[in-house]
Amino acid sequence: MATTRCTICGVSKAKRICHAEKEHHLCPVCCAKTRSDACGGCAHHRAADKYRSDQRQERKFIALLDPVLDDECDDALSLIESGNLAQGEARIQALFKRRPDYHMVQYGMGVCCIQRKNFGEAADCFRRAVEIFPYFTEAYFNLGMVCLTLLDLSGMIAAFREVVRVGGDDELVAEARERIDDFERHVRKHSGISLDAFLKNEETFVTALQKLEAGEYSDASELFNRVLSVEPNHMQSWGNLGLAYAGLGEKARALECLNKALEIDPDYEVAIVNKALVERLDQGERIEGNIESIDYTREYRAKKKKSYIADTLRWMQQGTEGE
Repeated sequence: MATTRCTICGVSKAKRICHAEKEHHLCPVCCAKTRSDACGGCAHHRAADKYRSDQRQERKFIALLDPVLDDECDDALSLIESGNLAQGEARIQALFKRRPDYHMVQYGMGVCCIQRKNFGEAADCFRRAVEIFPYFTEAYFNLGMVCLTLLDLSGMIAAFREVVRVGGDDELVAEARERIDDFERHVRKHSGISLDAFLKNEETFVTALQKLEAGEYSDASELFNRVLSVEPNHMQSWGNLGLAYAGLGEKARALECLNKALEIDPDYEVAIVNKALVERLDQGERIEGNIESIDYTREYRAKKKKSYIADTLRWMQQGTEGE
């Protein structure tokens, strides 16, 4: 397939059709350089205006654009898209050895990671891509989709909001906005709070878990209670609050919280196991050992054949055999 070159510079690959001069096929750099009031209806023009007017998100950065490297990345990504993963991946990795600091190279590495189902590594690549070039709509969108796969809801919403704010691709913007709206409707239906309140509560919950794992049980209990003041049926907070109270030696309060978690979901295996452990404590006795968090939804509930109770019993048996 013949490559269409930019009408103005004649060097870079043309990726946009100019709305003001419809016979012009432009590369992103020439599009930005020739932008004027006549471009008012163009999505790229609207995105640029949005950035100039949004003082809250003002960013100072230097991104050197390399049209030749862009073309090499595009060719490699085309191979991957057509099903030639090994060949396309080899090209991207060769480019990475030369220019790991280039946004399109990091983006290409992210795409390869997705194909290999290495979603955590893919997210890291897309984050580095947008750090290098903050106007990279496609990278933000792919980051949002990867965060969705990883059940990183805060990361997903943050990335999709950047897609909407940056703009530049009407289809991606429309899909990102639809996903945000769908998720907000889901949050309001099941939690009765706004999306921003939900995300803030998630931040508080993560901090509370960190305090719990560090053995700072008083701070952890305060934070879990703060989450529950906003979402009274936050099952994981009830379960972890029970552990925090167990760490403080408050057995009765610990069992009350674990029972509340099981009242919300009788099949919540983590609470079942922890309740059994707490019941063995004497009043005033503190739970011993380090508390490590698990992502129960992702590691167990999403995998129907896995059982947290069965794994716990197996670990206990192995520990006994090793003594």
